[in-house]
Amino acid sequence: MPILNESARSLSARAPAVGVPPVRIVFRCTDQPDVVFVASMEGGRLEIPDQAVLGDVTLTTDPANRLLVLWGRKSSDRPIAVDGDPAMIETLDAVLWPNAQRWPSPGTAPTA
Repeated sequence: MPILNESARSLSARAPAVGVPPVRIVFRCTDQPDVVFVASMEGGRLEIPDQAVLGDVTLTTDPANRLLVLWGRKSSDRPIAVDGDPAMIETLDAVLWPNAQRWPSPGTAPTA
């Protein structure tokens, strides 16, 4: 659904806006095929390749969390291992989770 904030079209529109050049983000989890998000000035798309692939950034997590990530959500208690180009990783949150609020540090009281 291209109109959704989580769609490949929306992700690819945000990538250049936050200074990310054409990028390949690999979403990986054990015993499942990779899902690859490809963003460029021409648009964005999701791919499911036949074998593991290399990307500019690879996010590795469990299958349920990967689905959340693909829908623009981020769990506070499920780990995501991020590997790749440090400059790309730094701007990843703005592309994948533009509306996410930072989680408070453990033991910190929420502010009103």
